Amino acid sequence: MVEDNSRWVSGQPMPMLNRPVVISITQVELVSKYFKQGMLWYWGSDPNCVGNKMRTMRCNEPGIEPEGNEAELLDWVSRYGAQSTLLVDCRESIGMPLTVTPLLELLLGMPCPVLAIVDNVNGSNPFPAWTPC
Repeated sequence: MVEDNSRWVSGQPMPMLNRPVVISITQVELVSKYFKQGMLWYWGSDPNCVGNKMRTMRCNEPGIEPEGNEAELLDWVSRYGAQSTLLVDCRESIGMPLTVTPLLELLLGMPCPVLAIVDNVNGSNPFPAWTPC
């Protein structure tokens, strides 16, 4: 809600259009329990972290330039975006998605709910933490 010293004062129960949330890797298991409508998609460097609970998109593969990562995402948006929930792996420890357009701008413009996995949900993040009810 309100930002104080680069930290959100309170969490957000669900992501909304143009209002992503951040989650920890330990919360990934909860995503499929809360988001039952539409398709669940993962976009990031470690698709193994979601197992077979959601579909995955290619990202940060060897030899693929940032333009390729962004093209993959934009193609996904045109085909599946409006009827999906997107989980983006933004953990610095494994490598955030490399894009030409600033990643924050892309995530704010998604036509679906967005959850961003981060290394530390209590740290300084551009979005509030997901606090499922």
